[in-house]
Amino acid sequence: MSLPDRKAHFVTDLFVEELNDGTHRLTHDLIFYSAELRGYLKAPEGSVTDYASIPRAFWSLFPKDGPWKWAAVLHDGGYRRTLQTLMGQQVTLVKSLADKLFREAMSVNPRIDEDTAELMYRVVRRFGGRPYGGLGTLVSDKGTNVNS
Repeated sequence: MSLPDRKAHFVTDLFVEELNDGTHRLTHDLIFYSAELRGYLKAPEGSVTDYASIPRAFWSLFPKDGPWKWAAVLHDGGYRRTLQTLMGQQVTLVKSLADKLFREAMSVNPRIDEDTAELMYRVVRRFGGRPYGGLGTLVSDKGTNVNS
């Protein structure tokens, strides 16, 4: 028996409060169903984001506070290793999957066209962050779960 084909979607909306340093703290969990990863991911309440999935050099083209900020919160969580399962287990994504999650999360927003999502994905693939390592459930590009 196969699982039903589920489309990626946000389960909750994004609720944040701005902090003095210009970053934002989630005041509620942000929950996303990833069809690619076949599961729910949660950026937990209290997580801090700067919406900076887009490298600074591209902020004039893609302002941090644009319609991609929901996707950027998940991407930041992927890079910072703060994403969780619905049960609260830490999920650590390899960089390529964090970047694909960013693209997938943008794809569900009707305000972001496919070409823009693809361009932004290519930018983060090429110029995105470096912070990897850590503990938790590692999900690789091959879909293999490895406890580190």
